[in-house]
Amino acid sequence: HLGKVHISAGADGAFKIDVPVLNAASEARPAGPITVDAMMQDPEGKQVWNKTGILASGQERVQWSGGLASPALWSPSNPNLYKLIISLSSGDSEGSRFGFRTFETRGGKFFLNGHVIYIRAPLDQDFYPDTIYTPPSYEYVKNEMMQAKMLGFNMMRCHIKVPDPRYLEAADDVGMLV
Repeated sequence: HLGKVHISAGADGAFKIDVPVLNAASEARPAGPITVDAMMQDPEGKQVWNKTGILASGQERVQWSGGLASPALWSPSNPNLYKLIISLSSGDSEGSRFGFRTFETRGGKFFLNGHVIYIRAPLDQDFYPDTIYTPPSYEYVKNEMMQAKMLGFNMMRCHIKVPDPRYLEAADDVGMLV
């Protein structure tokens, strides 16, 4: 079955995909090659890339790299997200959403996709009225992010703990840096 798929995608359109396949060497797996299919969709749902890989005997992962000529970049004002769908011949599949973006520092300034970005970021203690540290729902967190954006913030600084995956998903969806 699939492990955690990792995607790196930069503002130049270059991407790398790492697909770990767990228990690939198991004696209980069916005989024959394991095929791994990958398909990428742009923010509108149009297929922009696809590949098929074969997991050779003894291999535990498939890796691809490639590039898109003019990707729709992710930014706080345009949170464009692509979707990668990975499927194994065993029937296991996973969908991951990601953005093409590059974040770096130069000369004491922050750059997002090659452009200077001024960070406006409150400290988010990440406490919730009824559930303390656990977000009550994705919708609740997304609404908080939208309210922060309406107040002029473009980043949330997480306090003390790693944020819930729904927190990170909402940030990607609304265009909030974390």
